[in-house]
Amino acid sequence: MTGMADRSEFQIASALPWASGFMFALIGFFALLVASRAGGSLMYWIGLAIFALAVLAIFFLIAKAADHTD
Repeated sequence: MTGMADRSEFQIASALPWASGFMFALIGFFALLVASRAGGSLMYWIGLAIFALAVLAIFFLIAKAADHTD
């Protein structure tokens, strides 16, 4: 039974970066929508800043996956 528990933990651990990347992509997309619909310059720059942070977070996830060695 412990073998099955180890496999399920491995599957959850391997799916977490994919879920995080998907969430960052959604946040970045919605931030671009906010920036495109902004009435003032403040919301435009906030939307672009959040998009840039989401892109940086995705690049970090990619770099972390590339450095990961088993």
